[in-house]
Amino acid sequence: MKLNIIAFAATLLATSTTASTLTARSPGWWSEMPECGLNSLFESAEMVGCQLWDLDCMCKTLRRFQLVFEERIVKVKCTRSDYELALKVIYNVPCAVNTIGHGLIPTATAAAVRVEL
Repeated sequence: MKLNIIAFAATLLATSTTASTLTARSPGWWSEMPECGLNSLFESAEMVGCQLWDLDCMCKTLRRFQLVFEERIVKVKCTRSDYELALKVIYNVPCAVNTIGHGLIPTATAAAVRVEL
């Protein structure tokens, strides 16, 4: 019985360490999103069936979420720098590094963006 409790505690500790590490890296991961991208952000999360703070769901649907976001953000009037920042935020979701790697990998073309100068 003691051995089972110790094994359970060790498993629980390992699981909570992984979850707490991800959570520590992710509070408000979208906090840098420019105002022009906020609606696209929340709508994209809703379209893939996730809440932004549910990283487990976001990580499972990450690529689809990113593609939906890109389709929506090109229809919004953002400055070029805000557009680039919005993509940076989307491609730096805490689980994105493990899923697709660092950096911007936009599929939307810059020509499709309405840019304010």
